[in-house]
Amino acid sequence: MRAALKAFPIQDALTLCNALAGLGCIALTIADEASAALVLLAFAVVFDSLDGRISRARSADGVFGRELDSLADIVSFGVAPCVLGLSTGGGWPLALSAGAFLLAGIYRLARFNSKPFMGCYEGLPITTAGIIFPAMFLLKFPAWPLAARVAAFLILAAMMASRVTVPKHPFG
Repeated sequence: MRAALKAFPIQDALTLCNALAGLGCIALTIADEASAALVLLAFAVVFDSLDGRISRARSADGVFGRELDSLADIVSFGVAPCVLGLSTGGGWPLALSAGAFLLAGIYRLARFNSKPFMGCYEGLPITTAGIIFPAMFLLKFPAWPLAARVAAFLILAAMMASRVTVPKHPFG
């Protein structure tokens, strides 16, 4: 057992905690507990930041870790914000814009994983969108008019899919 734990890197465990926090956010949103869901989304941000820092400190950033991180990020910063947003009501217009947000996030992560990191990101990182989204909820996102909620998803989607260079933020 000790050998198995020793062989499982802490940064990968933190990445998996990120995914679990994202899943918890989704479950709490479905249970109509948006405040608690936002707390778990904040934990996902912390886990995502820590896994990257530890990986770099241990000189252990590799292909496996990058792929694992991206899969966790799709759950926490792609699907979870969509479920949160869709919980506010809005029918098909909001569903389509949330779908655009999710697809842009997946596209952005695939683009990131297919190129070497050159010090700046190309397009808004999905994790940054994951930080912006809870802030929108704190600004009463559920009470925003439908057009504003749709626009928020579409603007974030366009920023993720764009080729604009974004400096690495201090949390990652």
